[in-house]
Amino acid sequence: MVCIYGLINTSAVFESDFKTHQLKDYSYSQIGWIFSLYLFLVFLVGVQVGPIFDRFGPRVLVAAGCTLIVLSLMLLSLSTTYYQIILTYSVLGGLGGALLNAPAYGAIAHFFHTRRGLATGVASTAGGIVGTLFSLLLRHLLGPNDVGFAWSCRILGFIMLGLAVPANLFIKTRLSVQMNNADNSKATSVWPDFGIFHDLRFALATVGYFFMEIGLFVPLAYIISYGTTHGISTSDSFLLLSF
Repeated sequence: MVCIYGLINTSAVFESDFKTHQLKDYSYSQIGWIFSLYLFLVFLVGVQVGPIFDRFGPRVLVAAGCTLIVLSLMLLSLSTTYYQIILTYSVLGGLGGALLNAPAYGAIAHFFHTRRGLATGVASTAGGIVGTLFSLLLRHLLGPNDVGFAWSCRILGFIMLGLAVPANLFIKTRLSVQMNNADNSKATSVWPDFGIFHDLRFALATVGYFFMEIGLFVPLAYIISYGTTHGISTSDSFLLLSF
């Protein structure tokens, strides 16, 4: 979850830096497509990743996802043009996040039944915590120390790599494919089962979640730029994202 939501919750840092440096001639709307495409891929591709997780388990998905996330940051450090940032941050990062998102939540659900919601909620706090820490780290790297955007991305990449290796070693599932088959004959399929939307409660929860995400991620992407345009220093605007 650190690798996925660490990037999502620090998107405003990248947006602000893109606007003032590499993409200063582009509008806020054009830059916004970078983050829209990233989130689109994370959640859309995740629809397909879920059944693959059910069929084959988390380890290969987590390894591939972590590799793409780290590669995304390393290549982003070399990117200077709009299309390069789209390919590295949005496409590579989005695909990596999609491969990680379903296993991160699904593996937790395998070990909890009566308190599954509580366990998932506790695990989800990692995204908020790391978003705060990464924002403060980038404030330090891009502020007083000014190590530059390239090395800031590489440092994040090395941190992700250091967290990804033990995550891939320790993640596991408790329920085998055979056990899943006892409850659901479709568990052996790697294709999504859209019949689940026949459940009105699930369909309404999905619609609610969709609108909640819109309200959440727009401020996450623009809050630093919003602060700087209203007279707050860039360094202090980083704190808006953190707190």
